[in-house]
Amino acid sequence: MPVASGLNSPSARAFGSCPPARSDRFDPARKIEPLNLIGPCESVKTLPLAGALGMEPMENRKAQTVAMAMLFETGLGFVGVLIAWAAGINLANQLTVSMDAVLRGILAAMPMIVLLIAFYESTWQPLVKLRNEVEKVVEELFVGCRWFEFALVSIAAGFGEEILFRGALQPLATHWTGPWIGVLVVALLFGLAHALTPTYFIAATVIGIYFGWLALAYDDLVAPIVAHAVYDFVALVFIQFRAGRDNFLPPAT
Repeated sequence: MPVASGLNSPSARAFGSCPPARSDRFDPARKIEPLNLIGPCESVKTLPLAGALGMEPMENRKAQTVAMAMLFETGLGFVGVLIAWAAGINLANQLTVSMDAVLRGILAAMPMIVLLIAFYESTWQPLVKLRNEVEKVVEELFVGCRWFEFALVSIAAGFGEEILFRGALQPLATHWTGPWIGVLVVALLFGLAHALTPTYFIAATVIGIYFGWLALAYDDLVAPIVAHAVYDFVALVFIQFRAGRDNFLPPAT
């Protein structure tokens, strides 16, 4: 069946007023128009040729990536809640939001941000290799993302990962092994979960120890959640900016 007659069927016309079918006779003077895969109606935007090849538009892919990242990270938080519930750990006592806890979290993120900037200035080959790998992952996953999308993903990561690692697993580990061994064990698990490269595993483990100390010292999860979210947000924006993506829009100042 010719494409035009198929799109001009009664089912297609049900979506609006559609143009009549074109003649199947070849006319060399006729201008070739882009293929409309959704429908011929004027109210529907014509897709590019990429759609004809089974490729999704950039905006759809970006939205799916952000949604999947948020779903995965918040899913980790729900797993943490289930583990805490099964182990009899009271998370509510550690999730009391206060200005002190929020400010403590913001301040705790500052040393990591300084280290991130220093990391980008380093010429040490393991760090250069790690930087290239991280940029590649960020570019592939978050190409075209804007600051508010980075913020959503960062908040989800801060909440989900800290609830699981520091809220549920760390109390269990410290109960079985002692405070600092428990912090180290969970930090190693945290590092393994982020083991993009051996160098990244070490860096993530150190950050896990830092977050573990923050949670243990103040018996609080708000500060680690805030520190984690703030650092992830700044890191994503900074890495995307340094990678030189043309379609990146930095936050308004």
